[in-house]
Amino acid sequence: MRARKVGRNPFGTRDFIPERPPLDASDEAFGAYRQASKEFHRRPRHTYSAEELDAGYVKYQELYRGQQDFKRAGYGNKELVEAMARLPNLHDFVMTMANCIEIASRYLGNSFTAGLRGPFGDTRNGHVDGVPQLQSIYRSAFLSGTKFKSFVCGDVGWQLFKSTKKDLAVLASVIPESHRFSLQLFTGHDEQTDMLGSELRQCRRYLKNGRIRDLIIQAEKLESLRFILDWSDPVFGVDLKTVVGDHTWTRLSHVSFGNMEGSEGDLVAFVERYALSLRRLYLETFSLTSGQWTTALPRIRSSFKNTPDVLIERDLLSQSPLRHFYLGEALWDSRRVPEEKTHIERRE
Repeated sequence: MRARKVGRNPFGTRDFIPERPPLDASDEAFGAYRQASKEFHRRPRHTYSAEELDAGYVKYQELYRGQQDFKRAGYGNKELVEAMARLPNLHDFVMTMANCIEIASRYLGNSFTAGLRGPFGDTRNGHVDGVPQLQSIYRSAFLSGTKFKSFVCGDVGWQLFKSTKKDLAVLASVIPESHRFSLQLFTGHDEQTDMLGSELRQCRRYLKNGRIRDLIIQAEKLESLRFILDWSDPVFGVDLKTVVGDHTWTRLSHVSFGNMEGSEGDLVAFVERYALSLRRLYLETFSLTSGQWTTALPRIRSSFKNTPDVLIERDLLSQSPLRHFYLGEALWDSRRVPEEKTHIERRE
């Protein structure tokens, strides 16, 4: 019986997870596996003494009270306004949640990852992932007169777009000078089924009202646009026109979309609008609601007046008729034909 070491857990005990034997293993091997699994689950939860636990609980209460005070104070809104007012050259904003770090910074990871909350937040206690913290930032920017030239945020809860129209107008007011806009939305996690994207349907309903489109079009000087959802769904997908509408950004050169859908006509029309300016188009798991990729990709390629990078990762799907091209982690360019799958594979 082999066991996989997973290191030391937060309670101080060392864990060894027994490996499940192959399907053709003997009954004895399965018996040993079941016994090892029982012993694993009966292991001590921690090695702390009663005194250490009492001291830890006192510290926890102190930290919890501090967090509640911070929350009541608008997540540092007053201090942020004062700080931003003293930083006249503040133009770039980057916000990251948990393991969804947007920039490849080893210093950032080493410095802050250990203290970041889990990637799914604490929605049961009303702490939607990143939303109140982000609101504190852009409200403070508004009050201090700060305008962001680069706005990068991920992975933040979709509930951002449940905010009032007045509050979203505040966010829109701090990005009109932005050359770069990047937003990645977290669409829920069902703790019972361990399923991601559990709130995608609700997210879609708010985005269909035009809230993301009305926000992005305020950035008239936009050169780089990135909008990524953390999950895709063939029934409750987020449509391309919901995000960009028919708007044209005259300087747009870099575009990235992930886990979205749209018709072949809308996707090709979007590319044609930027035939002269577009330098990079990135698609990750995109589904055509009508049309086919076998015709869409040549049309996209022929639309360009220059030679941009066209990069496609993971899955290309079409819904009528249902077809699936899988590219995995390898990126597609105009010289390679994707491999077609005859069935839909669930992404893990």
